[in-house]
Amino acid sequence: MGRKGGLASGAARRRRKTLREELLAILSDTDAQQKVSAALVQEAIGGNRAGSVARAFEILRDTIGEKPVERLRQAEPGEDAWPFAALSTQELRQMVAEAEAEQAEMSRGEAETDG
Repeated sequence: MGRKGGLASGAARRRRKTLREELLAILSDTDAQQKVSAALVQEAIGGNRAGSVARAFEILRDTIGEKPVERLRQAEPGEDAWPFAALSTQELRQMVAEAEAEQAEMSRGEAETDG
């Protein structure tokens, strides 16, 4: 049973790869890009299909591997939504300066090992 599942999974992965390649080829055509853009604008203006074109765009975007990563996190009850809320502007500036100095030091170290 496990072997059949593995084979089916591989076949599905190959189909998705083929679909992705086909979509990328179609969307590389400027005319196709213009038509998709025009349809999205028309949907935003008219709004008579309850987001069908916008949803189609999301599906295309996700399929070709361009889905944005969601990095939002909900604050826990009793927790500040922004962990730096208690810091003053001066303290925040100091943290930024320290981070920039650390980044510059790391960059110098990489340059020395490369050169």
